[in-house]
Amino acid sequence: MKIKFHLDKQKNPAQHGGVKINYGAGKRIAFRLRWYLILFLIISPVLIFVWYITKDKVIVESPGLLTTEPLKIQASQDAVISAVNIKQGQPAKQGNILIALDKPVLQAEIKQLENNISLLEKTLTGDWVKQETLLKQKIDIAAADLKEKSTLYQKYMSFNQNGLLQLEQWANVSQLKMNAELLLLESNRNLYALNQDKISGSAAQYLNELKLRLQLLKARQSELQVVAPMDGEVKDVLVQRGMTVRSGEPLMLYAIRSQPVVVAYLTPSDGQFSGIGQQATVTLPGGETIAATVSEPTKITERVPAQLAGPFDNNKAALKVVLKLEHMPVQVIEGLSVSVRFHYTRNNVWSHIRNIF
Repeated sequence: MKIKFHLDKQKNPAQHGGVKINYGAGKRIAFRLRWYLILFLIISPVLIFVWYITKDKVIVESPGLLTTEPLKIQASQDAVISAVNIKQGQPAKQGNILIALDKPVLQAEIKQLENNISLLEKTLTGDWVKQETLLKQKIDIAAADLKEKSTLYQKYMSFNQNGLLQLEQWANVSQLKMNAELLLLESNRNLYALNQDKISGSAAQYLNELKLRLQLLKARQSELQVVAPMDGEVKDVLVQRGMTVRSGEPLMLYAIRSQPVVVAYLTPSDGQFSGIGQQATVTLPGGETIAATVSEPTKITERVPAQLAGPFDNNKAALKVVLKLEHMPVQVIEGLSVSVRFHYTRNNVWSHIRNIF
């Protein structure tokens, strides 16, 4: 015979002596939480792994730079800095001379050529003036002689017509007039030759060669002057007066943008996120986030900046996307590396999903 006891504890385990005890329900909740925790610990590595392998496809993110895209202006040849006409942060207009360079050897050669040209011009001019004066005197004498011989010729012509002259006498008078004409013609020809010699003679050609050489040297000297390529602002001056620089050595950083922008580099497959007006979030190294908008047409670049490229990505083509920040960060550092996350829109979400699958 089996005997069963029906105790009040079995009927109401949460009560004792008519008093409600909460430990029963608490034990059941703790039991459930324990199993939930075990289940979470088992599943979490799988979830983390799945997120790790899919986040690059789900989140459209790219590296970028906070920059004004300054131009690195370099020395065209070996030279000495003779003047620095601008300071860091100062604006400049197109054509302004920013840095003046000097090449002592070139300057000495220019000065020597100028002295040689001046001396040669002085000598040649003196000789030409003397010759021209002498030839003009000869022309005046020849013209006066021709006038006299022409008068005599007219006088003896009437005698000859009246038969008062012998043939030999008339021939002598005619010869005198002809000789005077030839002398005047020869004098004018010599003056013309002198004028031509001033233009194309050997001395003139040598002088022109020296002048051409001087122009070439001055052109090389003008190339030493660093001028502003367009309106902009000097971001940094890398040289000082008196320094010697080598050809190709950077002299300054010159920016044509008045405000910094973020330049991001997207893979070509994410081109649907590069249209003007596309929204994005820029994350600075310190964690600060700033809203940004694509503000310029996207361009294809063959090289990603070295500080953003991986060991095998330096020569990969990318889309260069320029974004305008909603507001400037507290501290603007030229070339600061940032992260850019592009937002999904109704227009790009489905095309991105198709690219994933």
